[in-house]
Amino acid sequence: MMWNQLTRRGKSLHLLDLLRAASKSKKKLNEAELQRIRQVGQQQRLMLSEIEEQLEAPLKGVSAPSSEEERMYALYHLVFLMKSEPTLEPEEEESIRHFGERLDFHEGVLDDFIKLANKYKNSNVPVTDMVARIKRFVDTPREEPEEEA
Repeated sequence: MMWNQLTRRGKSLHLLDLLRAASKSKKKLNEAELQRIRQVGQQQRLMLSEIEEQLEAPLKGVSAPSSEEERMYALYHLVFLMKSEPTLEPEEEESIRHFGERLDFHEGVLDDFIKLANKYKNSNVPVTDMVARIKRFVDTPREEPEEEA
C-alpha cells in the first residue's frame, strides 16, 4: 500500500481495514473490537456512515501488517491522523495502546509515540524526531514469548 498516494480520508479508511485485519489475525474480531474500530474512525473524523460502510465491506486484499515497515506505517497513521487537537485525548491514547498491541508493539514504543505526538502541539513532527523513534524501535530487541510446557 502506498500511503502517500491516498487522501487523508483514504488513509483513515485503509487504517480501519488494517485494524480489522490485525484483530482478525489475532482471533480478537468480535463486536467489542468492532466498536473500538468504530471509535478510531470517529477519532479520525470519519462520518459514522463511512465507518459502517467500511466495516461491512469485505477485506479485499487487505491483511494484517506483517513487516516492520508496514506495522510502523500503521502505527504512524493511527497516531498522527488522530492528532487534530493540540494533544491527544485520553480516549485516543487508549485506542493507540489497544491497537498498537494488536500490531505487536510493546508498551514503550506506544508511550514514546504518544509523547512525541503531544510534544509537537499544533505542528507536524519533525522527520528527524520520527526517524530517531523508529530507529530506537528497530534497534530494540523484542521479548520472545515463552513456550508453554
